[in-house]
Amino acid sequence: NKYPARVFPGDVLTYPTGTTIAVVAILANIEKFALILFAPYFLELFLKMRSRMQAESFGKLQKDGSLTNRYAKWYSLTHVSISLLRKVKKKSYELEVVFLLLLVELLIAVITAFYFFK
Repeated sequence: NKYPARVFPGDVLTYPTGTTIAVVAILANIEKFALILFAPYFLELFLKMRSRMQAESFGKLQKDGSLTNRYAKWYSLTHVSISLLRKVKKKSYELEVVFLLLLVELLIAVITAFYFFK
């Protein structure tokens, strides 16, 4: 998934990707490392469960191209990202939301790698 989003990967792409990562983690004996890397996905699951899996994960597009949250509460990491960017910059755009989510995942990966592979 990258900016600009044209297609959502859906189950056809996410299930094989998750399975491949799990198999590699098991074969390489780095299950703990992989589990920590999946932390954002577990958080996403818990946020989704708040809405009983009914809330949409994307923002509401404004006329100026910025994004706002569709809901008063957070039901996705996307909603968290939009809110954080709006507090810092007053507006949030798709590219910034994507980069923020990727940056968080990269930071988790780097910190975890330094911890496990000293």
